[in-house]
Amino acid sequence: ELKVLQITDVHLDLSYLPGSPVDCGLPCCCLSETGLAEDGQDAAGFWGDYSCDLPSNTFEDMVRHVAEAHTDLDYVIYTGDSPAHDVWLQTTDKNLEHQVFVLNTIDQYLPGIPVYLTLGNHEGFPVNSFPTSTEMDTIVSGDWLYGAVGELAWAANLEEEAQAMFKENGFYSTLVKP
Repeated sequence: ELKVLQITDVHLDLSYLPGSPVDCGLPCCCLSETGLAEDGQDAAGFWGDYSCDLPSNTFEDMVRHVAEAHTDLDYVIYTGDSPAHDVWLQTTDKNLEHQVFVLNTIDQYLPGIPVYLTLGNHEGFPVNSFPTSTEMDTIVSGDWLYGAVGELAWAANLEEEAQAMFKENGFYSTLVKP
């Protein structure tokens, strides 16, 4: 019997601002860019709001709680989508920052537990791009993402060949052994 934690679609908002308007006229609100809510406007709470992407403190507290409550996990599957839905503000650096935050948080609170990662459709830039090694060294290359994420702690769970495949293509296959 295995005990597996699956985390998916975090859509972390590293610019989440408690007290910002939850309805700001943009597709995604609660951003530091929108400032604080005015009198009479619904404001974002400390732990988040249904209309907004996830604050980093909420994600971190969730992973901390899982670590305390489930000390017998065999492995973690993280199926991606770390960046927020603010696609008009995204860059390669921002998307990578979100992915690094999520994976480092998992590693911080669940050290020694193998993590198996798949990238979601929001990791790449622009969104919904899944370039492979055939696009390496082109304007649409995923090298910036695959190489950096492939160097993080989670990848130590993979054999050398699988690590190399991920760093080139953003995908891999491996035999999961508890």
